[in-house]
Amino acid sequence: FGGYDSVFIRTAWHGGKNIIEETPANMKSSFDENFMAIFYALQAVLPPLIEGGGGQIVVQTSGTGEKPHPGLVCYSTMKAAANMLCRCAALTVADKNVTINAVGTNFMNYPGFKHTLGADKNPKIMEALLEEIPIGRLGETREAAHFAMALLDGHNMYTTGNFFPVAGGFNNSGM
Repeated sequence: FGGYDSVFIRTAWHGGKNIIEETPANMKSSFDENFMAIFYALQAVLPPLIEGGGGQIVVQTSGTGEKPHPGLVCYSTMKAAANMLCRCAALTVADKNVTINAVGTNFMNYPGFKHTLGADKNPKIMEALLEEIPIGRLGETREAAHFAMALLDGHNMYTTGNFFPVAGGFNNSGM
């Protein structure tokens, strides 16, 4: 294509246990899929952006990378690490006209989300889930995409090294 000026990176491996029940193998899988994949992606996309004079990167992480979820110890831990990786990388390339930000989604109406939780068959699970979300509903993918586009549109070149939760207020509840 002759180059690019914006990049969106998304990884997700959701191992789901608490610290007592979790296995080292699952933590290793989460490290590889939720942290190292972003590390390698940033190393691959940054040199062409720098050589091209700049650009924007958004990495989709998770709201659980800021506010932990005890039942997702591997996932929460590696998403928090990915958020810090993005911040460190952003400081490294800020003077090269490259911005890097992380957007952490949570409770999104993705295909299969309700099924994975069992909420498609058990309304009580969905009721309990919605109680955790201050907005009281699942987020729509178009809402997260709209927010991310403001960080990728070529105009917002002053915002870098940040984590933005897109989680219906979840990250602020209980604080």
